[in-house]
Amino acid sequence: MTISAPKAPQTRNRLPIRLWAIYLVEKNPPQGATAVRWMLLTTIAVVSVKQALKCIRWYCRRWRTRLPGRGQVEEWHRVMKSGCKILDHQNHSAEVLLRAIAMDAVIAWQIMLLALLGREVPELSCDILFNPRA
Repeated sequence: MTISAPKAPQTRNRLPIRLWAIYLVEKNPPQGATAVRWMLLTTIAVVSVKQALKCIRWYCRRWRTRLPGRGQVEEWHRVMKSGCKILDHQNHSAEVLLRAIAMDAVIAWQIMLLALLGREVPELSCDILFNPRA
């Protein structure tokens, strides 16, 4: 599929982007759970099952999966939406959005790092990450 940029003044001269879609369905969901359905969009040409599986493996390697039933990309989006309230920025200008998203992305990453360290190294002193005098 090909998608075009919005017709807004800032983006109307951008070239369309060609995307390929890979649709996945969880084969064996846990008992009583609905199967996960997932659409992966990529700019990498996918014209065979072999190429699709390769893209899926690449995607899965990008994110640590530590939480039961949830990958880190989903967790990062949850932190962005719930913790950083990123949807509250939707009525701002593009310039304001870029700054807000940049800051929120760093904050979400820090929150996720703290959660990961808390799970992986619970004996770690908080003084390593936080200044007790600040």
